Amino acid sequence: MNILFFQTAHSRNDDRVKYHQWRSLEEAGHSCCFASTATDICNIPDVVICDNPVALWRARKALPSHVTMVYDITEWYPSKKNLRSVSGWLRPFKWLILLAANYWAGWSANAFLFGEFYKARPFRILFPWKQYMWLPYYPSLHYIQHTQPPTLTQQVRLLYAGPKTAEKGYNRIHELVRICETELPDWEIILTTINNLSFEDFCSEISHHDIFLDLRDADAENTRCLPIKLFYYMAAGRPVIYSDLRAICQGVPEIIEDSLVLPNDLQQAAAMICELVKQPAKYKAICKRNRQLAEKKYNWESQKAAFVQFIQKLK
Repeated sequence: MNILFFQTAHSRNDDRVKYHQWRSLEEAGHSCCFASTATDICNIPDVVICDNPVALWRARKALPSHVTMVYDITEWYPSKKNLRSVSGWLRPFKWLILLAANYWAGWSANAFLFGEFYKARPFRILFPWKQYMWLPYYPSLHYIQHTQPPTLTQQVRLLYAGPKTAEKGYNRIHELVRICETELPDWEIILTTINNLSFEDFCSEISHHDIFLDLRDADAENTRCLPIKLFYYMAAGRPVIYSDLRAICQGVPEIIEDSLVLPNDLQQAAAMICELVKQPAKYKAICKRNRQLAEKKYNWESQKAAFVQFIQKLK
């Protein structure tokens, strides 16, 4: 089969596509190519996997009607970032246009790939007859350098990966570190922040830290979005302290009790860090639990064969 990834919202090197979907399909003997514009299309594919409504519209316009179109729903439309450039009466107008485009894409697609429960729900309701597959953002363990958890002695290495914005909780992270320094005066608290690393560098970087942090706003959009980084952190076998998001509670219920906190409750987040630092047995138990969850459930290997079979049956 010839399979085209038509992506206008994600790059050719997007980890979900290049390192997981694409690689698995090629290993199964299929030919894959990438396009972000209609002029990039070099031949007629059997299946096109599109990452947003614009990509699907362009693919429909450029290709014959018999080509199977798959809508891989990974983004929230209309999202906050889609609306930042407009204000006043234009804002609700653009919201309606984007919403209509999203549902048009659902109508026009032949099948769906769903990565998250809340993003999938409207399409499941509106188009119940269409084929779909659940394909969460689990990483291949092949890429994650898993090391045994360290024995924390007078130093703890924290990591925040993401944009340095208030909405993503970056300001809270720095305040949290300040509180931890007060609560743990004899410890060196090291905070590393990273963003826009290559996939390989990101997978390598996370292996050098002890606890992962993310205190993004739990607003109406964020709380329904399942962070992809969470699964990489778990695969690295380290504790995470994340905002209490509905999507995490629904998608990864095993970590609710010891990993989720209200994003503005920095005292509670600091207490969780202090407890991990002062109780080595608990720290290592959570490290082991998270890695085991990744090995048994939250990994690409557990869904790879089903994904390939799903695409093959669409021809």
